[in-house]
Amino acid sequence: MYTLGVITTNHPKRFQTLLKTIDSLERGELIGIPKILSVDQLPGISTNHSFFDKFAEAGWKVVYKDHTGRNSMVTNQLNLLKYVETTWVLYCEDDVTLREIPEISVLSKILTEDTGFV
Repeated sequence: MYTLGVITTNHPKRFQTLLKTIDSLERGELIGIPKILSVDQLPGISTNHSFFDKFAEAGWKVVYKDHTGRNSMVTNQLNLLKYVETTWVLYCEDDVTLREIPEISVLSKILTEDTGFV
């Protein structure tokens, strides 16, 4: 029904907030739900692949894109969307935490063809 998508950067200062975000998302029942993490690789910063490999080992599809400067956040979102194969995306950025994700039964009532953005 939906994919869980998160965008972040390769900047080490973002790692702690990203961990909090992922922890808040992982509290829910996510069995069978595709999870994608799109990483914006900033110039001059070496990507710590071993850090991001931990997410891949936990079931996240980790994808990378090179920083494009202006509008890079949008291109990171577009990079994420390239890998989505479901009708809906529950989108989150690396500095947002959620108390809980609604159950599928609730989401199926909210997410219809007429729903644009929740």
